[in-house]
Amino acid sequence: MIKRGSSWSTKRRQVLTGCFIVQWLLVIFGTCFGHAAVFGLEPSLRRFPANLLCGFHQVFGFNRMVSDAMMVERLAQEALVICRDNRTDCPVPLDMSSSRSLEDVERDMSRVFLALEKVMIATSDVNFHGLEMVSLHKTLQRLDKDIKTFSQSSGSCQASSDVACTVYRDALIVQTHADAHEIQFRNITADKVFDDWENAMQALSLLHLLPYIPVASLLLFTYFWKRDAACYFCSRGGSLRGTAALLASTFLWLISFAGTNLLMIASAAIYLQSTSVKIKMVFVDEPSVKAFLDHVQARHVAFWDIAFRETSYALGWAVRSVACFTLFHFMVFFYGCFVVLCWPYVDVYGDTDMVVQTSTAPDDDDEHEIFGI
Repeated sequence: MIKRGSSWSTKRRQVLTGCFIVQWLLVIFGTCFGHAAVFGLEPSLRRFPANLLCGFHQVFGFNRMVSDAMMVERLAQEALVICRDNRTDCPVPLDMSSSRSLEDVERDMSRVFLALEKVMIATSDVNFHGLEMVSLHKTLQRLDKDIKTFSQSSGSCQASSDVACTVYRDALIVQTHADAHEIQFRNITADKVFDDWENAMQALSLLHLLPYIPVASLLLFTYFWKRDAACYFCSRGGSLRGTAALLASTFLWLISFAGTNLLMIASAAIYLQSTSVKIKMVFVDEPSVKAFLDHVQARHVAFWDIAFRETSYALGWAVRSVACFTLFHFMVFFYGCFVVLCWPYVDVYGDTDMVVQTSTAPDDDDEHEIFGI
């Protein structure tokens, strides 16, 4: 058996004890940090599919494209009613009437197109050109040109009727594209990545348990550290209970270290795969996930803020939390190896009431007596 010395009796022990206290502070901080990261990550991932769709709708105005196009169509019909131009290619409801002037219709048409202009700007981005966006962009450009021509007609029916009919036909085409785009955007959130989204969220809740494994490991190591700080199998012979606590602590450390590194490897793999995984069935050029995200963050800040900022922020803190626990595991490993191999806290070995004589070497009989032989 050995006798453990004071934790603060020498400068070396003071430094080692200070390092041990730092480990406890780090694991407490890491546990709180880990819980906060998971609490922030879970709801942000649950909202991510809805945020992605909301970004397309609110920022680029795709959600209002149908209603705005229908309003332009109705204003074009009203212009034809005012000019009393009944033509078969631009039908007007029989019960439709108007007491307004062409100037009023022109002003309202220009105002409504301001919302559609956001869609036109978004579809002008070649990196956003989807399977239907090229045709939509051309239609919106043509509609914009026709509305400007209509606004310059100075209230003349002779100049306005043909243009109003063209605006009417283009507005119908925009409505058709709007339905196709709604399906296209919903295909993004219906991708196989989101198929088991809810199941993944339930599994994510288990990450709350991960920080407690290193806590339990450090508690067992603390018992070993406080009891004798020497293992039973060493030449200086620690206690069986202390050694059992050390072995249990090592086992839990290995489980926690494996789990933490698995998360780190998964994070690195996701980042590396983002450069090769393509977004299919959405964009013509099928850009990689990383290229798409970098482009959105640089060129479409408002869309990034709605669709990606919350999730990106939460993932960043989750990675920092994992890095904190990785640092803790390495500190425990090197500290534990030093304590077990170098016995820095051991003062006396042999019988507990006998002190090692360092000034003179014992003869053979004394040596046999010390070790009980």
